[in-house]
Amino acid sequence: SGSGNNRDDQVSFKIGGVFKVTEWLSVVAAYNEAFRAPNLSELYTIGTHFSCGPGCENIFVPNPGLKPEKAFNREFGIRMQKQDLLLVGDNIRFRGTYFHNRVNNFIDLLVIFQPFPVFGNPGPGGVTTSGNVRKARFEGFEVEFNYEAKYGYAGLSYVQTRGDNLTD
Repeated sequence: SGSGNNRDDQVSFKIGGVFKVTEWLSVVAAYNEAFRAPNLSELYTIGTHFSCGPGCENIFVPNPGLKPEKAFNREFGIRMQKQDLLLVGDNIRFRGTYFHNRVNNFIDLLVIFQPFPVFGNPGPGGVTTSGNVRKARFEGFEVEFNYEAKYGYAGLSYVQTRGDNLTD
């Protein structure tokens, strides 16, 4: 039963470039500022999140006061593409990217589990709500490899991300 008025909007900005080093190798870079307003489930979800046995429920608590996220993202990477390397008409592509994102008011799902009754809580289980992390950082890398030929296709990708709460 969330109530209240929550209106947020903003224009997002992005600039990027590709520098072709050779016929088959390019270097890429980008910077963008992204805006994400809280969605309806982050603002107003109520009900049971999960049951932990007879008389034990973790319940959703709405948070209509969530602030929107504002992200500042940087990416650097390389792209390689070569045709006719193993077979006539084949295509091999590789992409590797490093990214670093700073986020103000990151929206995080907070699950607080309490295995026993606590004053103010009608029973065991705890609560789940969405909350803002004032300052957060995410960084990592992505790699992707694809091979395509007349009679087949293979692809492999890997992403690794590390997130840090810079507030506490």
